[in-house]
Amino acid sequence: MKLGPSLELRQTQRLSMTPQLRQALAVLQMNQHSLHQLLREELDKNPLLVAEDDLPPPRPTPLAPNQTSASSVAPDMDSFPASATTLAAHLAAQIGMMQVPKDQAALALLLTQELEPDGYLRAPLAEIAARHDAPQAAVAAALTLLQSCEPAGVGARDLAECLSLQLAERGALCNGTRAVLRRLDLVAANKHEALCKLSGLSGPTLHSLLDSLRKLDPRPGAAFEADAAAIIVPEIIVRRDSFGQWQCELNQDTLPRLGINTTYATALGRADGDSAAFTQHWSERADWLLRALTQRAANILKVARAIVEHQSHFFENGPLEMRPLSLREIAETTKLSESTVSRAVSGKYLTCRAGTFELRYFFTAGLNATSGEARFGAVAIRARIKRLIEAEDQKNPLSDDDLVKYLRAGGVDIARRTVAKYRGSMGILTSLHRRRQYASTNRMGD
Repeated sequence: MKLGPSLELRQTQRLSMTPQLRQALAVLQMNQHSLHQLLREELDKNPLLVAEDDLPPPRPTPLAPNQTSASSVAPDMDSFPASATTLAAHLAAQIGMMQVPKDQAALALLLTQELEPDGYLRAPLAEIAARHDAPQAAVAAALTLLQSCEPAGVGARDLAECLSLQLAERGALCNGTRAVLRRLDLVAANKHEALCKLSGLSGPTLHSLLDSLRKLDPRPGAAFEADAAAIIVPEIIVRRDSFGQWQCELNQDTLPRLGINTTYATALGRADGDSAAFTQHWSERADWLLRALTQRAANILKVARAIVEHQSHFFENGPLEMRPLSLREIAETTKLSESTVSRAVSGKYLTCRAGTFELRYFFTAGLNATSGEARFGAVAIRARIKRLIEAEDQKNPLSDDDLVKYLRAGGVDIARRTVAKYRGSMGILTSLHRRRQYASTNRMGD
């Protein structure tokens, strides 16, 4: 064996993140609110950038009969308050400062996009794991990370967990408290004696606990809802063409209308020295931004078209026809990476005759059909459960076992615990509690 210094040549491949690529990825990830904030800052800093007043008017987008223009929800760049903060952005800032593995932080960031406006995570973890092609255990670990963020209670799957997280933050969570939280139905019915027996708490201790529960926040994300509502601007319009096919196009009213002040750039470009360097710097910066905006629009449209093609039955017949869909399938169709697809659907919305939906709404896990020849999307299954319950006999509400029988008769291979999980995620009570609710409503009606 020869010891000593030597010179060796190796050939390797490595992806280099240039400033332009980083900017393009950051711009793609942004929702309309964040994008407009960025553009407002760039317009303030870059003397070569000009805004829409100096550009020709946009081409009008013809709309189908009875379809309203999206321009009424497309605000001016200065219409957003600079201090507006979304719940997802608030949580992302906290996650970014945590000393945790990068893959865990990345999953936690994805979960911030899965939250409902009130701060709850109602989509089942298995469904989220399937949608992002991640191990369910890793998603569960990321959820624990997310639930450690402020406001306390964020990321809860139900009210009991929301209250539990807030009590844990205050150091007020014990076995007796957990027992009470497991029976919030008894709390609502004021059955204090039964609660004392179940929890082992004394009457005064229970009353003190109940007073504490009333002071907790059952909707930890509510403070951010006003900001979230203000920035829901659909970037994609879906409608039928003259041949009856579903087509999607960019909402022209949401496209940033920026350009380069060529007259000013040319005048500065004739100068020498510092003026020429100044012009080149800001010209390159403006060009990078315009390219990133163009690429952002192209990728969002490409992903949206693939989604619409895959979910054409949804646009035809509604949620009952939602098919299973993963990020990987769209990545394979569009020839984009899964991370690019994830960025393209995060915080982006489309509008169609059925309403306005976030693009990630169309990604859903699936269950096998009893015949083994097809799969049903989780959204479609939840829609079927909801429809069955809405049509049930109020005197004999459908149990979870009854729902399983009806779903299997319709070709869905589903377990009882999955039905219970989907029913609970929609905030629908058990058959026993629905029977009591119906009876109470009917008595009030009499």
